[in-house]
Amino acid sequence: MDDSSALIQDYILTIDSMRNEAEKLRLELSQFPSGDSDSDEADNIEALKEVIEALNQEIENIHGEISDQTSSLLDLNVDEEWIRLKFPQSQKIVSLQQDIHKATQSLYKAREKKMHEETMLKEVEKLKNINPKLYTLVKKMIQAEKTNLQLKNSIINSEEDRKNMRIEYAKITTALGLEDKIKRRIKEVEEEVHAKEIVIENLSKNLNEVRRKTEDTMNSIENSDVKDILKKSNEVKAVRAYYAEQMEKLRKENVDILKEIEVTEKNPKKIPPAVANQNLRSEVKNLEVQITERSKEIKEKEREKFQANFHLEEAQKVMAEIKTKVDELTAKPKPKVQPKQEVKEKKVVVNPAQAMRKIEAKRDSVLELLGKGINDDTGKEMMKVLKTVGKPGQGLASKVLELNRSQFPQSRPLNK
Repeated sequence: MDDSSALIQDYILTIDSMRNEAEKLRLELSQFPSGDSDSDEADNIEALKEVIEALNQEIENIHGEISDQTSSLLDLNVDEEWIRLKFPQSQKIVSLQQDIHKATQSLYKAREKKMHEETMLKEVEKLKNINPKLYTLVKKMIQAEKTNLQLKNSIINSEEDRKNMRIEYAKITTALGLEDKIKRRIKEVEEEVHAKEIVIENLSKNLNEVRRKTEDTMNSIENSDVKDILKKSNEVKAVRAYYAEQMEKLRKENVDILKEIEVTEKNPKKIPPAVANQNLRSEVKNLEVQITERSKEIKEKEREKFQANFHLEEAQKVMAEIKTKVDELTAKPKPKVQPKQEVKEKKVVVNPAQAMRKIEAKRDSVLELLGKGINDDTGKEMMKVLKTVGKPGQGLASKVLELNRSQFPQSRPLNK
């Protein structure tokens, strides 16, 4: 398909060149004087007109061939798409077909070019007897075009050769640079290997010497107490290894038990009621301890906040007095301006006593449920009481903590 597109482009270029030839012939025809002329000039004019008509006819024929090639190109595109979808494994066959098509198109182009040249030569030969001067000019023009085409092809080939030579030169220089680096690295590695071999030999000698001394020492020991100590030391090492293995097993069992406890806590349905009640009691105690600690922290923070507000108000008073004195000293007398009346904003006052009564009622209900004793239905009843406390989906412990926090009033913001 690429060859077909190239063939169409060649046809278009051929049409352009033939149009240029026809235009040149028209210019030659226009140079002949009009009016009274002898019969030879009239014959020459008629011959030129015939040549122009032949060129126009050939242009029309090539237009028809272009349309035919375009339709065949579309058909080939459709066939190739169908083959690619239906037979994805036939890429090798398609590649061979493309090679065959390329070779066929190249032969076809060569034949077309030769036929075109023969046609042009025949047309030019007709001018030999009609107008020798024009024949000579056309012959020279055709020869110049051939020479120009050959020179262009040679230039293109030279450019390709130069490009390939540059690529090869770049590869060679890169390879030479890498070769130098590799040689330097090989030398460095050889030196390192030699040094390591020397170190290994020295260490081997030292190790053999230590082994020999150890064997000599063991063989020279005759004291039974020393032998017993060494024997007991080996036994102690074996016992330590055994207990280390047992400790590792116990550690793994402990990890498994902790995982089982975690899984059981995450699945409340599998927990027995007695264990669940015990867990709930311990959680309630922990919550009470946390509530007490948080209450102390909040009271301490309130006290610090009160002191900070007091110091801030005192500092603001002092700053206001200083600013007043500075303004009195630096300000010039100005006419008094009546201040604008300040617009008082209406605020919605929330009744804190009513809110606290609701919170106290819920807390009393929770404490009453806990005082009756914890059974299977205690959790459900407490969740009903604490339905409006906290956020949806919040746990029981979080709701109880939220309820205890709500008994403290919201603090006022600091004065700016």
